[in-house]
Amino acid sequence: MIDPDQAITVEVAVYDDIFTTNNLEVFYSKDPVFKSLSKNNVPNNFYNNVLHIETNFFWENGNDLEIFKRHGNFTCRFTVGDETVYTIGRMET
Repeated sequence: MIDPDQAITVEVAVYDDIFTTNNLEVFYSKDPVFKSLSKNNVPNNFYNNVLHIETNFFWENGNDLEIFKRHGNFTCRFTVGDETVYTIGRMET
């Protein structure tokens, strides 16, 4: 079994058999489950507003909050008509 608190060091092939020497740390985590969306609080021009998404991060099942805080990259992607919008996300507990 993989210890979720233990980083796995990996190297990546960037071309043929040429690998990086960056010692990239990777952590195993259970994927979060999105439970509900606060769409009633979001006006039509939500580009400048907060969208709350209740999420189960499975802290009680091995995911580590401190690892998520230190290494997490919270990015949100929305599709509005034919346009895809990316924005920075933020986790609040």
